[in-house]
Amino acid sequence: KYEIRERKELDKKIGADYIGLFYEDVAFAVKNATEDRDERSFFFFFDGTEIITDKFDVFEPFSDGIARVAEMIEEGTKTEWSDFFIDKNGKNIIPDNQKNTPISARSFSEGVAAVQRDHRWFFIDKNGNDVITDGGNGFYEAQSFSDGLAPVLLVDPKSGIPKYWVVIDKNGNEVIHFEQSINQNPSHFSEGMAIIGKDILDENGNGKYVRIFIDREGKEKLTNNGRGFSRAEPFSEGLAAVEEDGEWRYIDKEGNEVIT
Repeated sequence: KYEIRERKELDKKIGADYIGLFYEDVAFAVKNATEDRDERSFFFFFDGTEIITDKFDVFEPFSDGIARVAEMIEEGTKTEWSDFFIDKNGKNIIPDNQKNTPISARSFSEGVAAVQRDHRWFFIDKNGNDVITDGGNGFYEAQSFSDGLAPVLLVDPKSGIPKYWVVIDKNGNEVIHFEQSINQNPSHFSEGMAIIGKDILDENGNGKYVRIFIDREGKEKLTNNGRGFSRAEPFSEGLAAVEEDGEWRYIDKEGNEVIT
């Protein structure tokens, strides 16, 4: 990690308007930024050596040795965003037969990444090969893998209508099955727990949408005595931030309030 003084010296050395944090020994920077878009962006090592100098409109930190970047493609009045992945040599890992296909994507995690093509989501490996596809059908929505699990929203292959959320393992097997609502929208797993949405009745008998925590078996673990939370963030270092009635606090994995 760089001290503030060292980061200031690095700013001067590479002449950047903005420098991101270092991940996997690499950070990104922007030069000649304007209100509309950046003139130039690049990745570099600790000593300021530039390693990838292509211009990107969107770029995320390296994860698993791969970074997700994106370009804005303008054709007349039409604008599209196309995501792709690069290694630390700047090589695009998407197969040649797919490079002209606009995709949306999430960053690599645990060796795979979720990508969207033709309105369906699939998981690819670091060679750009499809590895989890639900029998070629794809998913309506997909979260990144974490703790060996990923929430995905299944889709009807004929109608294209979303069905329900499940959680899959790295082999594509369903390990948790949800059927209450497509609005359950599970978060990624973190420290053995994920957050899902749930429809409940409040004390006046009115419908209310809240967030609760579940474990790796799909069992409800932290429900705030059945009231749920208005908002919740994943666990990190044993604590999770939750909000109820406009007030945020931190809870531990037993649901105890530890910081207000």
